[in-house]
Amino acid sequence: MKTKLLLSSLVLLFLSTIKLNAQSGNDLVLWASGFDHPVKIAHCGDNRLFVVEKDGIINIIDSAGNINPIPFLDITSIVNSGTSERGLLGLAFHPQYPDSNYFYVNYTGSTGSTHVSRFSVDLSNPDVAVDTSEKNLMEISQPFANHNGGDIHFGPDGYLYIGMGDGGSGGDPGNRAQDSLNLLGKMLRIDVDHGDPYAIPSDNPFVGNPDGLDEIWATGLRNPWRYSFDRETGDLWIADVGQSQYEEVNFEPAGSAGGLNYGWRCYEGNVSYNTGDCGEISLYTFPVGVYSHSFGCSVTGGFVYRGSMFPVLYGRYFYGDYCTDRIWTIHDDGGSWVTEDFGQFQTNRFSAFGENAAGELFVAGYTSGDVYRIVDSSSVINLDVKVFLEGPFNSTEMATLLNSGGDIPLNQPFNTDPWNYEGDESVASIPNEDVVDWVLIELRDAKNADAADGAARIAQKAAFLLKDGNVVGLDGVDAPQFNNFVNHQLFVVVMHRNHLGVMSAIPLLGSGNSYSYDFSSNGDKAYGDGTAQNEIVSGIWGMVAGDSDGNGIIEDPDKMVNWDTEAGMPGYLNSDFELNRQVNNQDKNDFWVPNYLRSSQIP
Repeated sequence: MKTKLLLSSLVLLFLSTIKLNAQSGNDLVLWASGFDHPVKIAHCGDNRLFVVEKDGIINIIDSAGNINPIPFLDITSIVNSGTSERGLLGLAFHPQYPDSNYFYVNYTGSTGSTHVSRFSVDLSNPDVAVDTSEKNLMEISQPFANHNGGDIHFGPDGYLYIGMGDGGSGGDPGNRAQDSLNLLGKMLRIDVDHGDPYAIPSDNPFVGNPDGLDEIWATGLRNPWRYSFDRETGDLWIADVGQSQYEEVNFEPAGSAGGLNYGWRCYEGNVSYNTGDCGEISLYTFPVGVYSHSFGCSVTGGFVYRGSMFPVLYGRYFYGDYCTDRIWTIHDDGGSWVTEDFGQFQTNRFSAFGENAAGELFVAGYTSGDVYRIVDSSSVINLDVKVFLEGPFNSTEMATLLNSGGDIPLNQPFNTDPWNYEGDESVASIPNEDVVDWVLIELRDAKNADAADGAARIAQKAAFLLKDGNVVGLDGVDAPQFNNFVNHQLFVVVMHRNHLGVMSAIPLLGSGNSYSYDFSSNGDKAYGDGTAQNEIVSGIWGMVAGDSDGNGIIEDPDKMVNWDTEAGMPGYLNSDFELNRQVNNQDKNDFWVPNYLRSSQIP
């Protein structure tokens, strides 16, 4: 890894290549709102997110973005949150949760001291903690009200890491961060599974050394406001708030023996601050990312993105600035650190980043009380959908007579009423002999199926339906792709010009950016009362035929206006429910009559 001192007085200093323009597609999408000064986002290994509020409350967000009405934990009565940097500041679940029902918090007590305590989750209700189950592991006196640190995480080694600020005031007047006989200004590391109240890991760097305290893992920190471990590599990333000039991001590779000194108060960022009584420069570990106060005033550390939904973001460490609402990423590019500007967003005062169990990232706004998802809106959704049309189905597959007869139009047919689709898909020729007809696909993003109405639509696209029921793109082979991301849950709607449209009854199953759904396997696969499709042969369901005007209801005009006009005519006609190039009595008697007064159940 390249490391060097940046002695320049440039407005923005990074120990890396700099890309200042935000990349296209970078965005934040609201996930949940209504929190009071959120300062931490955590997960416990399942699909819930836990949001820590500074005053002493922890709330739960479920997988759809809904906030539980009852707090997970309320310890406001014992938390001192009277100043801006005091309060309930940290949360970490035991690595073996839920087999171990313990979680750990870091909070400011009534006297201003830092408390690291263990609580238990209610065995009968995983959404509620036992407020009275506190076991205090550690109490550390704080000489001032600021620079409390407060973040806690379990490392890949199973030990609990505790980030401690330098005790506050300004300029570290007691030089506590460089004093290895003081726990302030340090990263601590303890074993919560042994000892009472804890044990010291035998490989902590100061064990057996009278010049240092056993709990210390690293020194030289000013106020580590959020740090994290890379879930894939085990690397440790620490964002350390600066004094008056620079903010910094520190990096400790996995496998480190500990004992690193990150420089404060000898150095702020990469420049000297107060080098009295400091050692040789080689004794200090300098940050991999530094920015000046022209671009912010207080760094908020984040996580390395290890999710699957946005491949372009993979492996990038996210962090931001509390004062300017800027977010950056940094990653190693062949031995050099590359920093990129993710974007500057509306006033939120970003106070915490978080990741869910799948590795997707979130960020919290301290003043707005909002939690956002970090997304790349230019990402691609691959859609694998299977659906049959009742009319052309012939016991095993659908007929392709419109295709073989040359009747399928080269331009999609959905620009007119009632679809009023604005797309312009067209082909030079029908790309596959197995194409049955055009269909219109719609994606909806909602918390549940009932909420997946027209307002939840995020995309529409015309596509081809093959005789085996698979929907494909304009090449006639590959699944259709959409340049969208899913914020909540994905539902798919399939519409055809003379069959009743259907919507998936449940969210599509996703793997990375690929989603799949099979309407044909059961009648309840389509949203509604179980009658949104017909069982066209035993065990196979298909979209209901007979809606010649496409308005979602099989009614008199479908026969008396359209079928009566088109009866006996050949071609690509809306009353040809069998899609066999001919409007005849079979279309009326076999489909319109038995399906009379049926309607689409798409919300």
